[in-house]
Amino acid sequence: MYDLKRPPIAAANDAACLAALSGGGPVIAAWGMSIDSTAIIIKWVARGLPLSAVLTADTGVEREETYAFQPIFQRWMDRHHIVH
Repeated sequence: MYDLKRPPIAAANDAACLAALSGGGPVIAAWGMSIDSTAIIIKWVARGLPLSAVLTADTGVEREETYAFQPIFQRWMDRHHIVH
């Protein structure tokens, strides 16, 4: 349940994120295959924050460039041991 007295994790620093995520549950990101979601995932991992899995919902109508990039980023996730 969301605690209205506690600021959102996205606005917190790394230490606050780690403390909030220390409960041991999975941390799952949604990857829209765009620049923004890709950058957020890369930055999250670069900061050493936990990431259990990345989910993607392919609508089947993405741009050709998006589909060309998909295996590249999937290899990056493999190298960082992120389930996808």
